Amino acid sequence: MGKALLSENERNSIPILYQKQFMFNLGTAYLLKGNYVDAKNRLRECLTMDPNNLLKGYALNNLALASWWHKFPNYKTDPDDEEGSLENSIDPTETEYSLAQIDKDFTNVIPLLKNSIFNIENVNSITDATKKSMLQELLDQDTLTPKDLKRFDPDTNLLINSKEAGVPLINIGEFLFNTLPEKRGEASFWFKYALKFFERNDPSNLDRCLITLGLFLSSSKQYIKAEGIFRKCLEMLDNSDSYNKVLCLQLYGNMLTQIDNRQKEGEKLIAEAYAIAEKLPFWSNKLPHVSLPQMEL
Repeated sequence: MGKALLSENERNSIPILYQKQFMFNLGTAYLLKGNYVDAKNRLRECLTMDPNNLLKGYALNNLALASWWHKFPNYKTDPDDEEGSLENSIDPTETEYSLAQIDKDFTNVIPLLKNSIFNIENVNSITDATKKSMLQELLDQDTLTPKDLKRFDPDTNLLINSKEAGVPLINIGEFLFNTLPEKRGEASFWFKYALKFFERNDPSNLDRCLITLGLFLSSSKQYIKAEGIFRKCLEMLDNSDSYNKVLCLQLYGNMLTQIDNRQKEGEKLIAEAYAIAEKLPFWSNKLPHVSLPQMEL
């Protein structure tokens, strides 16, 4: 449907407000499909239309994801792709997008995510001069973290509070942990910030942070603490067969297989994870990272 509406005649008949939303949704659909070239193009087109701050924040987050995953295509593109990997599928548009441009986009992931939060929080409209100045420093696109980390400790000074900012916030930490292991200190700062953010502002969506915390604990062989975290997360996800539940079951199961006399228990959890995963859409593993507006019909 999106492709069918790309002609100028069709688009010009749509009010400009809906053109912006249409272009955002089309770019996001390409993102979930794994067509990162078209995702970038459509999301950038949405941004040039001067959307409101919230939609701009969503588009910037999703553009950051396209720039991240274009360089590290770790997700299945198509349910009919037997190889199950973007590396094994060739998109004809890739020939028009150089490796140098992909690398350049990749270096802009953190600035895009910070800019996403900046717009969602609508920093420019804040009247409290101190808070505005601190947010500008925290979200400075030329640095990973502020110089004085104690001054920005989320336990005492949580500056980001809009629920919609949670997705790009946790994406910063996960991006750093997954792609820049030498920046573990900076990643830990952003993870702690995201954890405190969800505890205070959006506890119903705390599960992603708990999964990451459980992974950290299990990787350092703190199995008892990790098990408590995984169990708490599964309680939160009890009535939701989502990708986060799949991930939690799989990580929990993998941990138990490394503990004496608990291998069978771990294998049972892993089997449960696979059973749920088979019922989910092929793009479900991407969805927790993606910003999507609430739709009202």
